[in-house]
Amino acid sequence: MTIFEGSEIVEVIHLHPIKDKEALHTLFKEKGLVKKAPEEVERILSERQTGADEEKRQAAENRINYAKEVEERRKNKAARQDEELAAKEKRTKLQNDESEL
Repeated sequence: MTIFEGSEIVEVIHLHPIKDKEALHTLFKEKGLVKKAPEEVERILSERQTGADEEKRQAAENRINYAKEVEERRKNKAARQDEELAAKEKRTKLQNDESEL
């Protein structure tokens, strides 16, 4: 069992050596642990799941946005290369036309 205070570990207790249920119960009481009502446990688990679902949704959205950005950069690069090629072909044609004169 790990006891936290906020996000900091305060104490680690190995429970496997404790064989007696009453001794375990006493330990929990000494540490100030309180049994939560089933409804409270359900609410906490639900909140955790909701948070995990939101994190997954946000991660998926981030991946989609990143893919869109990469595709946009690829398209822009291809457009610049096409423009550069067209400009080069135009210069070559002009040079060829001038050399024929």
